[in-house]
Amino acid sequence: MDVADGDPHFVVDFPLSKLTVCFNINGEPGDVLRLVTDHKHSGVTVNGKLIGAPAPPGSHKQQRTYFSSIIIVVDKPRRSYIEVTPRKVIVDGLDRLILPCSSSVTVDNKDLAVAIVANANVTVTIQGTIQFIILMHIYKNPAPYQRDHLGFYIADSKGLSKDTHGLLGKHTVTPVHAFNTFLL
Repeated sequence: MDVADGDPHFVVDFPLSKLTVCFNINGEPGDVLRLVTDHKHSGVTVNGKLIGAPAPPGSHKQQRTYFSSIIIVVDKPRRSYIEVTPRKVIVDGLDRLILPCSSSVTVDNKDLAVAIVANANVTVTIQGTIQFIILMHIYKNPAPYQRDHLGFYIADSKGLSKDTHGLLGKHTVTPVHAFNTFLL
């Protein structure tokens, strides 16, 4: 499962190569990161918008960033827009729905399903072959350096093509090789 969570910390599996790679992205508040894009085949694009938070005491960082919203756009077979924040989910397809994250609810049509588990996660299933899980990290009594934020997980990528790109998307079907390299 490919993951973008925390400040944001990425974990990418390369199943064809039997490798897992971890990396961080140090963006700025307001930056939008392209997580997945597969325009030609599935019509899916996923972006994550960053929010800033001060670093905890004793940290080597001055600032941390987290995902404040995840935006999923689906262009095939018809255009749909899903925006997830820790407080609400906007689903704009045939109808525009604004759903609170504090209630469990499922919205389903033949090409798109959105399932909210109250204050826990949102599962978006596209055409039955692509599934994303967005975890909600919500603090009841946050410290000054904590912000409510989201984590993004690719649970099923079967419907994404070999032409998929993005920080997570380009790794779903790409074999990689690891080399031991020593610099002196």
